[in-house]
Amino acid sequence: MHNVAGCGNCSSEEVDTPPPRYTIPHCWPQFHPAVDIYSIICGPETISWLVREKTFYFRVNSCFDPVLHVPLLYLFTTQSGIRRTERFRAGDVRIVGCAKVSGGIAESSADRNTVYAAVELIRISKAEFEFLRRQSILALPRGRRPDAKLRLEDFAPTREMRAALTHWLQNPVKSSPYAAIVEQFLPEELVSRCAALSFSDPAHPFATYVRAPFSDENGASDLRHVRPLLPELETRFTFIDLFAGIGGFRLAMQQEGGKCVFASEIDQNARDTYERNFRVLPFGDITSDETKGMIPQQFDVLCGGFPCQAFSMAGKREGIEDALQRGTLYREIVEIARCHRPKALLCENVRGLLNAHKGRDWSIIRAAFEGAGYRIIFENILNSKDYGVPQNRERLYIVALRDDFAARADALGLAFPKKPPRIPGPIPRCIGDIRERDPARVSKSFYLGESYLQTLIRHKAKHRDQGQSGFGFIVRNDDDIAGTLMCGGMGRERNMLQDPEDFQPDWMPPAHMKGSINAKRYRFMTIRERARLQGFPDCFRIPDSISAGQKQFGNCVTVSVVRAVGRTLVNFLKQIEESVNHG
Repeated sequence: MHNVAGCGNCSSEEVDTPPPRYTIPHCWPQFHPAVDIYSIICGPETISWLVREKTFYFRVNSCFDPVLHVPLLYLFTTQSGIRRTERFRAGDVRIVGCAKVSGGIAESSADRNTVYAAVELIRISKAEFEFLRRQSILALPRGRRPDAKLRLEDFAPTREMRAALTHWLQNPVKSSPYAAIVEQFLPEELVSRCAALSFSDPAHPFATYVRAPFSDENGASDLRHVRPLLPELETRFTFIDLFAGIGGFRLAMQQEGGKCVFASEIDQNARDTYERNFRVLPFGDITSDETKGMIPQQFDVLCGGFPCQAFSMAGKREGIEDALQRGTLYREIVEIARCHRPKALLCENVRGLLNAHKGRDWSIIRAAFEGAGYRIIFENILNSKDYGVPQNRERLYIVALRDDFAARADALGLAFPKKPPRIPGPIPRCIGDIRERDPARVSKSFYLGESYLQTLIRHKAKHRDQGQSGFGFIVRNDDDIAGTLMCGGMGRERNMLQDPEDFQPDWMPPAHMKGSINAKRYRFMTIRERARLQGFPDCFRIPDSISAGQKQFGNCVTVSVVRAVGRTLVNFLKQIEESVNHG
């Protein structure tokens, strides 16, 4: 029969010290097949753990054992001394990972191939226990239940382990740094099965993790409409995603045939949005040696929208001297490029980088790139409104080639275009093309209260009377284009919309609003409208928090611009490589 195994708290939260562990009883459980009951004599601490965690573990032979038997009833009794008896029946069943995971399952003699069935315990009364025991047990559910499943969090209970596992699931290559970590705690049969199947295959062991966010009310999931979010089977190049945010670079480069082999982002909310969509959790702080150690040795393109606050026109513009060191994070790109030697670098920043401190900062950054063995072949301000979205957003895009590739381009007479061509296809040309038409999708939380609107009106008039432009507020018409999306300051007020009088069924204010909704029906853009202005498809799952969504889409890159520059870069590299191969 199966032996009982101990366990710990399989929390997905990142912890520094292992949580308390379940004490393995000295007496193994006794199984009574006639009545389908496990009866166990154990210490009071074990019963307390079971009552608290409501989970019982069986060691099983395989993650995919089709005849796994799960007893229905469990009777736990303390040893002599304080008498205590607890009765449970079985609930949900899942397969969980091995005991080597710190903070996960705790078992005295576990190895990498140890696998468990985790049974949810549902506490019942003595009367109910006796009633079920007297019933014809053969008529009750037995064996492995239809909803038994593999859960990612059972195999990777901490965030960094989750990052390693999700990276490996999309890139199950033995030579990758995260593969070495995964193979320490993932059972061998799971390693083999995951490596043999496509990440989006319904038969993949972790198919539930991949497909659940995109499932309908009945649990059915058709991934065809979210194809841009998942990697293609055949890829043209590999890239890494530094300062990844919510994944604008990844979305653009995947659509151009790229495969992301590493992502890093320090902001926790952005990491959650990234995982929610691309089904991979980025690693954390790229300045740490541990995070940099997870980067695969070889990849083709380094992508990075390194933090721009230190150079932004809306900030203090301290540049490289920024007190928070946001202006020095370009050094991480330089260090990684020097170590891994990708073919090209593709970066984005605010236009203010070019003239910060009278151009001194940009000269320092350019020299650092050149010192790492890269030549900048493209540094130009591109406007999002020219690349398929109705947003006036100017940003600096930088392309650098490794010196040997740059030399080959010179020999071939190749020049990177000053303005990469837009990706063909239908485009929204004005705000009317991206605004919500369904009132159910516009929460009343986005409408301004009457008192707040009057404050904005007074603020604008004061600046005008003093001869100052200020930020003020701007209500955009449907045939306008939006101003630059921002994550703070007066950014929201510069891109307000006005809804028609009959748009909402009623104009009752939300509970948190003091007073009434403003009579002109002015509102902020919804998070979905902001996402569309940045080129994100409607299949992209936005964050639940309004403030987080405003920040994330104000900070991110415009997907359509990155895609245009990325396609030009990939074709440029292809020309160089083909000439070498044929020459």
